[in-house]
Amino acid sequence: MKNPNSEIVVGLDIGTTKICVFVAKLNENKKLEIIGFGKAESHGVLRGEVFNIDKTCDAIKLATAQAQEQSGYQIQSVYVGFLYATPILGGYLADRYLGKRKAIAYGAFLMALGQFALFLFHHQTGLLIGLVLLALGNGFFKPNISALVGQLYPKGDRRIDSAYTIFYMGINVGGAIGPIICGLVGDTGHPEDFKWAFLAGGIAMVISVIVQYLYHRKYVVDPNQKVLGMTPENAPSSWLNPINMVMGLTALSALIS
Repeated sequence: MKNPNSEIVVGLDIGTTKICVFVAKLNENKKLEIIGFGKAESHGVLRGEVFNIDKTCDAIKLATAQAQEQSGYQIQSVYVGFLYATPILGGYLADRYLGKRKAIAYGAFLMALGQFALFLFHHQTGLLIGLVLLALGNGFFKPNISALVGQLYPKGDRRIDSAYTIFYMGINVGGAIGPIICGLVGDTGHPEDFKWAFLAGGIAMVISVIVQYLYHRKYVVDPNQKVLGMTPENAPSSWLNPINMVMGLTALSALIS
């Protein structure tokens, strides 16, 4: 709205009970020039005195940072929640329909797609797509690969302890090397360069899928040399169709998003 001095009051909601109010006017070049800053309640009633332009700029930066931080916390909370929830779905589908071998491959592939989405799309929609793919991939990957380790030896065999030790050592080594590689390619001082860290993660996941495809039948076997994690014999054939799997995962991703 305009006041008697031809100044314009502009409100900016920062997601709290208060609203930042900027007072601006048209300069000689007919461009909007901010000349002051104040506070207002949610109904737009001006409160407090008008400050100088330096405080206005500081207030804009602070309000923007607070809004982005609040949104980031919300997205992170939902993402972490799905990381713990999706393994229930992934384990159920693997036991009843897919088998652990295919579930692990699908999970790694979905996580690779999630990393590539974060590499390619630099907006909030792209971020959400990438995180949904990562969460779904984690659901297929995490519970089933741990279960396969437990099936390598018969019950009561002490070698299973060594197997899990080696398994978790590999996870810890990867957890140590990954941040180093991603930090070297992504932490350059320019936020937009973090995309290269996601690309590195996606390439690593693709390599893991290839390694699993080449060596699963040779090394992931029980004491009787039976390959572990294969598709259950009574699984419906419709669940094994890759097109149906892609369509189902796409619908689930859209629902979650």
